[in-house]
Amino acid sequence: MTSSGEQSTARPRARSDVLRADFDDDTVLFDPVGRHLLVLNHSAALVWSCCDGSGSVDEIADDIAEAYGLAREALREQVESLVVTWRGQGLLKESC
Repeated sequence: MTSSGEQSTARPRARSDVLRADFDDDTVLFDPVGRHLLVLNHSAALVWSCCDGSGSVDEIADDIAEAYGLAREALREQVESLVVTWRGQGLLKESC
């Protein structure tokens, strides 16, 4: 488990083998290793798209908050929650 200091500087990156398909309002991810599907709503799909290894959780939250005029702190908690969940499912790698 990482400390919160490490989490704030880690740069989540989606595994390259996770497949993505977009359907109207939902996005479906398929993990070929775990052999399971995950359905994301539009907001979660936006966060997933930002998990490209270029930004930390804080930077992802800042970018989305600025682009959509949202409160950064509440959004940061939601982004962190998604990233923690996806890490636990093995869908993300970390870039430093």
